[in-house]
Amino acid sequence: GGGVAGASGATARPAATTAVDYSALVAAGREAVLRSLAEAGITNVRQHIVNELVIDPTEWRDRYSLAHGAAFGLSHGLTQLSVLRPGLADKQVRGLYFVGSSTRPGNGVPLTMISADLVTQKVMKDVKAGLI
Repeated sequence: GGGVAGASGATARPAATTAVDYSALVAAGREAVLRSLAEAGITNVRQHIVNELVIDPTEWRDRYSLAHGAAFGLSHGLTQLSVLRPGLADKQVRGLYFVGSSTRPGNGVPLTMISADLVTQKVMKDVKAGLI
């Protein structure tokens, strides 16, 4: 499997972890959701489920090289906050831009949308300047 290319051009890979069987946790989570729906008056959901897809942390790791099932990209440690996140454009590959929760300004839908707007502005500026 591949890694995730960062702004520095380095490829990040998740740390090796011991195998975890998530089946019991998935089953408990499924039952909790169905129970919550039933308590809210939405009954008989179970019999109408035709297809179901569960992506557990192992699948996130194998598909996207995300350690511990991190769905939001980079961690929230002090070295990954705000301006310390990767920038909008790669410093080594001209014309390679980054957008999303792992870039500036950060994660969450509003910040990711701001990231998309910022990278669009950056690309347009670079096109006008003849840089790409």
